[in-house]
Parts: sequence; structure tokens; C-alpha cells
Amino acid sequence: MPSQYSATVNFNFEGVEKEIYPNGSTFSPNYLVSSNFLRRVFDELQLAEQGLNFWILQRRLLFNRVFTGKLF
Repeated sequence: MPSQYSATVNFNFEGVEKEIYPNGSTFSPNYLVSSNFLRRVFDELQLAEQGLNFWILQRRLLFNRVFTGKLF
């Protein structure tokens, strides 16, 4: 397995620049780094079966939050 991964997540919906979903509820990119969300991803990808430890993975994640989209 590679020792490093990189991914870009783009959000493309009206209101994203104001951190609001189209239905008016609050959106936060921080949700993506919450323990609950990461645990679901970890479990669904069955990463424990690949020999990964959730807590070590969580501590080693690095996120850069940059808004680069156009404003609506």
C-alpha cells in the first residue's frame, strides 16, 4: 500500500461559499474531518482489514481548506 494519498474534494452547489446547503441548513467542510464521518469511511472501506488503525489514521490526516470556486 502507498504510504501517502492525496485527494481533492470539490463542493459545487449554490450557497457553498456561504457554507449553506441549498435547503438552507448549515454546511461545514469540517464535517469531513469529524470522528463520526471518518469512522464511517474507515468502516465502509474496511480499512481495518488492510491493517490500518483508525486512531493512527485520524491523527495523521492533513487537510487544507481552500475555497477556489466561483461565487454564485
